[in-house]
Amino acid sequence: MPSDVIKYTIEKNNKIIESSQEKLFIKPKKRYDMDLVYQYLEDHNVGSYLKPVEIREDVLCFPYLKKTTLTEDEKAKKLILNLSLLQNRTTTYVSVDPDKIKEFYEDTKKEISYLSSYYHDLQDMIEGKVYMLPSEYFFLRNVSMVYDAIHYSGELLEKWYEKMQEVKTTREVYCHGKCELSHFLDNENGYFISLENAHIGRVDEDITNLFKKHYKDIDMISTYRLYQHKYPYQEEEELLFYLNLVLPKEISCYPCSLKKMEELVLFFEQMKYIKIFLLEQQEKEQKNQKK
Repeated sequence: MPSDVIKYTIEKNNKIIESSQEKLFIKPKKRYDMDLVYQYLEDHNVGSYLKPVEIREDVLCFPYLKKTTLTEDEKAKKLILNLSLLQNRTTTYVSVDPDKIKEFYEDTKKEISYLSSYYHDLQDMIEGKVYMLPSEYFFLRNVSMVYDAIHYSGELLEKWYEKMQEVKTTREVYCHGKCELSHFLDNENGYFISLENAHIGRVDEDITNLFKKHYKDIDMISTYRLYQHKYPYQEEEELLFYLNLVLPKEISCYPCSLKKMEELVLFFEQMKYIKIFLLEQQEKEQKNQKK
């Protein structure tokens, strides 16, 4: 901690301390083994993360970096380049476990079946009413998008499972765990921050989270194509990415309130943007097949 503190600022649970020689950003330490996370990245020659100047028992101290003037889409492009670099340097190949593949397939199939029944039951219940709430009316006007997404999820799952019968190894990478624009600093070459959820996992985990969070802020088409240029997916990986992206969550129309209406608007808006992205990808794949 600097001895000649000039300015002391509190932002939520974080602190910004400025002295005559440095400016530090101090945040609570939410994971006890953060030193192992940084060591893993260091061992794999990954430099695209903000290194702490000090790790204490209860806090992490980082150099303070000013925000840049890049747009959200520009920032996303920079993030995706750093994500591909992270994945290229941490990729490992593991043998496919047929039992785990079957378990994932059966669990996801049950989830798809449950969602289909849930939304049909909700629709039937609303249509049986004489007077509808605003949230119910809005849901009925847009529910066809949910059914389209559920149907497409089922098709993707079957294609993925069929493909996995011939796959012997799969790739795993070191995942950020909560990949979004607010957890990336676009200064210099770019730095990932907030690595408390970092773990080894599927190759599509981080980009799925990024797209679901920022579907409206970024150009998903150009961002994904840039990503695929740097870290190309295998067919089964792309199928699983599409599946995890398009599979809708369970949402209710109740209680009818302004907050609920905003939630429903965002829910269907996300589905619309993801549908546009997937249609563009399908068109590209069909053109490539004709060549």
